[in-house]
Amino acid sequence: RSMYSSGLRPLLWSEQEYDRSGRGWHRTGENIFYVENSTRRKNGSNHYTLSFQVRFPHGNDTAFLAMCFPYTYTDLQRYLHAMDRLQLPFYKRDLLCRTVQNRRVDIIT
Repeated sequence: RSMYSSGLRPLLWSEQEYDRSGRGWHRTGENIFYVENSTRRKNGSNHYTLSFQVRFPHGNDTAFLAMCFPYTYTDLQRYLHAMDRLQLPFYKRDLLCRTVQNRRVDIIT
């Protein structure tokens, strides 16, 4: 049994909706189906297909769909900075390296 059959719906973020009302990510979608299809994996189990209908609220908009609320690199860095400030004896963060975009890759012990 999937979470979609229990009411889970995709998320939508619309630039125009955000600019007009401040509304960010929100659940949307109708006629949501998550069903086993006939494509087989190498181990013999089937793949599944997710289908749904979405009505976009505005024309000429930039919109994004997601299956869960996005957790960004910035979200992670804010959380880790908050953890740093707590100065917990069992938490230590060090810089392991940087990505080609010069982003931190931390090691946490």
